[in-house]
Amino acid sequence: MSELYLMTSITGRRRLPQYIRLYQELGIQTNMISLGHGLASSVAEEYFLESPEKAVCFSIITGKTWAKAKRRLKTSIQIDLPDKGVVFLCQLSSMGGRRTLALFTEDQGFVPGEESIMQGTECELLVVISEPGYNELVMDAAREA
Repeated sequence: MSELYLMTSITGRRRLPQYIRLYQELGIQTNMISLGHGLASSVAEEYFLESPEKAVCFSIITGKTWAKAKRRLKTSIQIDLPDKGVVFLCQLSSMGGRRTLALFTEDQGFVPGEESIMQGTECELLVVISEPGYNELVMDAAREA
């Protein structure tokens, strides 16, 4: 697939509605929201995020949508200033099933191309959801691989 990304947005919980409104305006579906508590060093936390109570949003976006989102994140949320949050992308090399792909890329006009190997990368991201108590087993398997 060409130009398909997992966009991760991390912000303080009180700022989350701003992000969601912006993403809705841009036609970006928020596929998952997770609440968290920061473990970053105090220096990093002071620079990037206003509080240890975090919200993490995951969305599947195209490169074209990212260009619009990046511009709006700078103008509407001022993401390039301290204390506003962090947004980053991970390139996706594949996604299983046409219906899944259509669900995640709705309203973005994405037409899948030929699946390709990610260029210039040495690592891949694997997201695992496991039953409580199996985290160490999963981590051991990942380290071994």
